Amino acid sequence: MAHAAAGVLEMSIWQQGRDIFLLMICTDYKAATAFLDTQPKSLAWEEWMAPMMETGEGDEYDPANAYPDGLPEVFRWEATPPPPAAFPGQRTSWNGFARYDFEVDGKSVTVVAPDRPAAGRPWAWHGEFFGHKPAPDIALLGKGFHVVYMAIPNLLGSPRAVQYWDSLYALLTGPSHGLATRPALVGLSRGGLYCYNWAARNPDKVACIYGDAPVCDLRSWPGGKGTGDGSDGDWALAHEVYGFADEAEAMAYPHNPVDSLGELAANGVPLLHVYGDADSTVPWEENTGVVAKKYGELGGSIALIAKPGVGHHPHGLDADASPIITFLWEHGAAAAAADARAARL
Repeated sequence: MAHAAAGVLEMSIWQQGRDIFLLMICTDYKAATAFLDTQPKSLAWEEWMAPMMETGEGDEYDPANAYPDGLPEVFRWEATPPPPAAFPGQRTSWNGFARYDFEVDGKSVTVVAPDRPAAGRPWAWHGEFFGHKPAPDIALLGKGFHVVYMAIPNLLGSPRAVQYWDSLYALLTGPSHGLATRPALVGLSRGGLYCYNWAARNPDKVACIYGDAPVCDLRSWPGGKGTGDGSDGDWALAHEVYGFADEAEAMAYPHNPVDSLGELAANGVPLLHVYGDADSTVPWEENTGVVAKKYGELGGSIALIAKPGVGHHPHGLDADASPIITFLWEHGAAAAAADARAARL
């Protein structure tokens, strides 16, 4: 169609009695009309319609004021975008879906693709433990989500980990693959550090965060400075990857997830935390409980699902994972569709 070649993204016609109203959304209005003025079919249509139409310059026309409320739309056309490039690397199968394994900045990346992407190409991004309790991922893939994981397990969500995530985000949301600009983040256990630390630095690039017994304070885990068991080896690792000079600097670190919630709340990022109230590894009172209190005070939205008498394991909701699936689908898909629509206006 000539309109697609002209850079027209959408075209709608509304009708009221004998009057019709035309709207074209273009990448460049003047270039589009100049191109269409060279096309015989477009010229013939314009000649036929000219006596019946009033026009407005694209830069001045305000559709919000041009058309009465409730005016019926009698014609709509949207350009079909070119298909995104296939993901690189080795292709295998994961639970019946195409899985791609490749490297970004020397780190292993896994992308599982749906058979048919949902509008806006939504995706779920795992901080850690991809493949553990896969029911939500399998359900989301069936609905059109992509599922993504970058294997950097020994960086504990440190600033270097955030930089790796930045590189992966730029690749996946760029023109080659076109995934949604606001992914749904999934943080199981220490995966919460990756999700929250990246989100705190990119609060406008997050659809929602699902935390499952998530680590939200290094002092709680691996530090073990509260009521939890802690992990001496991982506490030493945290010192190394965060560059803490000593114990005092580690204890005074001001950028734990529990300290970095303001911009997420300001951007309206919804949270869901699932936790066991008998967790002695990542005590909920020192992690989820603190996040919930602070986020509520900041005006943010957080939903909590407690598992009475359950420790750090098992993760997820074995009996019925639908609350997790619904949360990720509703917020992730809505953000993806809205952002795709806004990008075309």
